[in-house]
Amino acid sequence: MRSLSFPVILGLAALALLFLGGGAGRAALLDSRFVRDSVVVGQAFPKQLVDPAGTALELPRPPQRIISTFMAGDEMLAALVDFSRIAGVSPLVDDESSGCAGQIPPSVPRVRVECESLLALEPDLLLVASYTRAETVRQLVAAGVPVVHMGQFSTMEDVTKNLRLVAAAVGSERAADQVSAEVDQRVAKTAAKVGGLPKPRVLYCTAAGFTFGSDAIIDTMIDLAGGFNVVREMGISGPTRVSPEAAAGLQPDVVLLSAKETGDRSAVEEFLRYGAWGALFRGSSTRIVSVKSAWLLSMSHHGARGVEAVARLLHPEAFAK
Repeated sequence: MRSLSFPVILGLAALALLFLGGGAGRAALLDSRFVRDSVVVGQAFPKQLVDPAGTALELPRPPQRIISTFMAGDEMLAALVDFSRIAGVSPLVDDESSGCAGQIPPSVPRVRVECESLLALEPDLLLVASYTRAETVRQLVAAGVPVVHMGQFSTMEDVTKNLRLVAAAVGSERAADQVSAEVDQRVAKTAAKVGGLPKPRVLYCTAAGFTFGSDAIIDTMIDLAGGFNVVREMGISGPTRVSPEAAAGLQPDVVLLSAKETGDRSAVEEFLRYGAWGALFRGSSTRIVSVKSAWLLSMSHHGARGVEAVARLLHPEAFAK
């Protein structure tokens, strides 16, 4: 379906299994020794990088062979460094849900998160996320590769914190200041327009039923955009699945979809043709709207544009002035 590309659906499925699969599922991917966010110490090179294991490594100079293993990392590098310094990016960098799709030259390798493949590229800095396999991170740390670990992606504060962490590691603090300021300004302007307005009941969903409760960036976006995430009433934190019937029972005023472009009506029609969604929502008072996936699903600075786009759909009257 065009509203969410197949690789992203698989990624959401993996996230759901990670958070909902019980202790065994989490144990397979997480390890208590690798839950620390990295820290960069120093204003100028040489700097110290404290890696996920708590080991302090020296960064003698700005890294020149940087690898990102996940989409938000790709997006941050694209905003912070010259592409000549990027030694590898995630395969999702070219997906329509990527905020830097079409920007990273094809000569830059698209790499799988496998230790051997990553080490073969001889990185001098590697970006990983909280959902990167702990075994892979453990092997990379053991090999002496400087690893930047980012653990939280639930709020816009997390977004700018991660951006500044990467910037400190690569020596691009000035660029991060500019991007962070743009994020803050866009979010603040949006909040000022929708502040005090009634909050419509919003359900973010895919045709396969994937959605998010509290402690997720989409929940934050809906809130900042002047809406209420109805999945919160289920007491759910993070990703989950809902049936069309359960979704209808939440009585959303707005169903929010991701799509190639904001306002893509074909994405709405595809959603309504899938399963029982059409029978329950076609012709109802619930509005079904779409937002560009590169903004709505972003765990990087591109999410600020998602906040504004959602707010414009929820409160068009506030932006008509």
